[in-house]
Amino acid sequence: MDFSEYYIASHNGKSNCVVRSFCKLFQKEYDEVFLELCNLANELNISSFNEIEVFESYLSKHDIKKIEVGE
Repeated sequence: MDFSEYYIASHNGKSNCVVRSFCKLFQKEYDEVFLELCNLANELNISSFNEIEVFESYLSKHDIKKIEVGE
């Protein structure tokens, strides 16, 4: 898949680098990951798929846990 055709930069300076990373990590197509993130954002009542809470929840659903590091 050519990820360059999916480059989307928002007006807030956010882009889709996490979606593209998830595609590589989970061996999924861009559309599939994007749709899963959008659906998860809706479930969490978050207005955008491109938020940390959505990414963390997505990873957790795929059994990837966040490591808490002390300050």
